[in-house]
Amino acid sequence: MQNTSSEYKELVKQSGRTFKAKVICTFPDNTQKIFTDSDMMQNGLKINDATSNEGSFDVGCAIIKELVLELDNSNKQLSDIDFSNAKFDVRIGLVIEQKYDGTTKTEWIKKGIYYTEEITENENFVSIVAYDAMSKFDKPYNSSLRFPQMLLSIFSNACTGLCKFACHRFF
Repeated sequence: MQNTSSEYKELVKQSGRTFKAKVICTFPDNTQKIFTDSDMMQNGLKINDATSNEGSFDVGCAIIKELVLELDNSNKQLSDIDFSNAKFDVRIGLVIEQKYDGTTKTEWIKKGIYYTEEITENENFVSIVAYDAMSKFDKPYNSSLRFPQMLLSIFSNACTGLCKFACHRFF
């Protein structure tokens, strides 16, 4: 559940509302570049966050969220940027106030952090597929535990040494 203001809750129900997108890209050297709607292709930001496999309702599975980001590169402005190992902080905003001078007030909702998985470039755009930290759980599990065990013991053991980066958010 996302926390939003009461103003947001009312405006989001109305027609004619204006949404914005912002992606803060952090590169391995900790430099950042912010991409907005004007940098993205039309419909160039998609987040796939299914809760089950298609055609079924799965209980007890973990779903990795996927970001598909298509950035305009028609002027070759992204040609020198290496998106490998980049982190993407995705935010969607709703314009909650528009003044007569053209300035706006936007309420931003954080949609997740994603890590580069695949990059495709052509002459007009760069397409990036990135996954959230849940993908870091996709590791083989070998244990010296003797079974049966309590679920917490198994979970703690799986996190120790295998996926400390992703597991720390659960403890």
